[in-house]
Amino acid sequence: MHATPNVQNSDDLDYAGDYQRGRGKGTIRRVPAYPRLAALLAFVAALALVVSVAAMAAPVDATRVLSDERLRYTISYRGLFSLGIKLVIAQAELTTRNVEYLSDRQPTYLSMLNVTTAPYSKVELIYAFRYRYESWFSADLQRTQLASIWQKARRAEQDVIWFDWDTHLVRSYRWREGDDEIVSSAKVEADGRSGGEVVLPSRLLQQGFASGVDMQRFRYAGKAALPQSAHGLDYMAMLQSVRFSDLRSGKLYKLPVFNGAALTGFWVTVEDKEALAHGTIVLPAFKLRFDPIYADDSDKSGTRVYVWISADLQRLPLRFFSETRYGAMTAELQP
Repeated sequence: MHATPNVQNSDDLDYAGDYQRGRGKGTIRRVPAYPRLAALLAFVAALALVVSVAAMAAPVDATRVLSDERLRYTISYRGLFSLGIKLVIAQAELTTRNVEYLSDRQPTYLSMLNVTTAPYSKVELIYAFRYRYESWFSADLQRTQLASIWQKARRAEQDVIWFDWDTHLVRSYRWREGDDEIVSSAKVEADGRSGGEVVLPSRLLQQGFASGVDMQRFRYAGKAALPQSAHGLDYMAMLQSVRFSDLRSGKLYKLPVFNGAALTGFWVTVEDKEALAHGTIVLPAFKLRFDPIYADDSDKSGTRVYVWISADLQRLPLRFFSETRYGAMTAELQP
């Protein structure tokens, strides 16, 4: 089975025409963004750096690459807090492998992003940070099934996002360090309901998360609607799906992406194809721009992110870049 997006007859992705640098059809408005450090690091994954990509014809086969992939990144910052000097502040590792998803026994990919400032003692003194993003998504790159976002700075916290395709809702659950009580809204229930409120069913709790936090300590945080079609992914799966699509310079696409809150999608612009230095070699790469879309048309501290993807069969995410009024952050793939 080829792990490629379904490229025809999707109501969830709109091809928006040629992008011509601010003129002509396909132009989109600028989305201002002022994110937290954690939010930006999250998007190293889609960088979250970080979707159903129907309507992108002739995609590249992802099966050979995603079955067992390990990518390591160096994250740097330049801006107000570094007095304009480029500082390396964190390391990241993105792994993807085949797993069997317990809820429906379907072939599934698990992508996991780990970010840490541990190798940098000076950064640790100022802002020690740990981050882990786990995403289970279908082998055809069309559906997210479950996502977990764990992070720790001053205290640990974790969000679990369940894509409930039976009811076409994204359901969110939240835990914060210090929440030690067992809460009814996240207890194990075979039918996925507790007192009329939908909770994580026991079959999903069997998945297990790298954090090891007991799911019975999570609180129900809310829900958002999914499209009635079979397409919709999280940040991580968006990155993987876009990687193996037919990327062509000058095209603009609207992709359905959900985080359990106000986010409803991304505009993805293939701005250009350019040469990018990677270690001692130069690789041709597509430069992509990601702009978030929200249900209420507000920016919600959304971040415009640029991603460079190698124009070969591996489609390596070579670089992530985002800039705000506080400075710029870059994640670069290690040779």
